Amino acid sequence: MTFFKKGTDRDVFVTALANPETKRDLGVEAKAMLFDVLYVDDDSLQHLPFKDRDDILRTLVPKGLKHIEVVKTVTRDKEKFFEDLKAKQGEGVVLKDEDSPYRQGVRSPEWKKLKHWKSDEAIVVGYTQGKGARASTFGALILAQKDPKTGKLRYIGKASGLKEAETRSILKKMNGLKVQKSSLAEVPPDANAKAWVQPKIVVEVKYYERTPYGLLRFPDFLRERMDKKPSECTFKAE
Repeated sequence: MTFFKKGTDRDVFVTALANPETKRDLGVEAKAMLFDVLYVDDDSLQHLPFKDRDDILRTLVPKGLKHIEVVKTVTRDKEKFFEDLKAKQGEGVVLKDEDSPYRQGVRSPEWKKLKHWKSDEAIVVGYTQGKGARASTFGALILAQKDPKTGKLRYIGKASGLKEAETRSILKKMNGLKVQKSSLAEVPPDANAKAWVQPKIVVEVKYYERTPYGLLRFPDFLRERMDKKPSECTFKAE
């Protein structure tokens, strides 16, 4: 389910836990956005090329439904479409091979996400427990920025996406900066910190947008910024 600003095609982030009053006050409406069809009755269509599945999907879904819509497929002027999407602050597109079958649970080069990202610097204040191959290092960096009004550190999210060498390099630094208590002005319930560290490491992260409360949507690690000071990482809500 996707939420849109009423009367527009701009999607907005609304937590699934938000109550109806919150969603009404934000002026949003919910839509089920359909992007593929895998079965018709008992017949599997997963082996068919995407272009054929897309045609079938559009014949199955009536036009003009208020809360159900088929995702737009663009085959011409794709670069212009993407630039227009960026201008509208859209999240991005999925590039699909027309002849690709549907591969459940498989990341394939036949489908690639292309997002419109922003970036900013943030302070590392802790990290979470890693899982699987990352159990011996960490899962994600807990990030903060300095509130210019209060001078305190505000939580803005957690970033992963580090390469193995980057993970071990930053972990080595964090191991020498461990503290018992968080430096955040307020620790969110979902922080899930394995350890807190002194707010001395600055990283650059990419993200899609900020929530009204200043949290980063889909933050990913880009690089460590040794040329930046923690005091330069200023909090700003959108």
